[in-house]
Amino acid sequence: KKQATNYQNIMIIAVYMILYSILRFSLEFIRIDDTPLFLNLRWPQIISILLIIISFITLIFYPHAKKNI
Repeated sequence: KKQATNYQNIMIIAVYMILYSILRFSLEFIRIDDTPLFLNLRWPQIISILLIIISFITLIFYPHAKKNI
């Protein structure tokens, strides 16, 4: 039962990180301050993209890793 709870917590955190990062990425287009750009994106947007990728990898590969244990 503890493994099931741990698995659910990790999935909830991954989904939350994806949704939060999408919101953060979108809100950065509205901001007015001078944030440095890289590849025509602001740094918080780049970090949001990285978090989305990491969270998707977690959602895809964590269930498979759990079956192998």
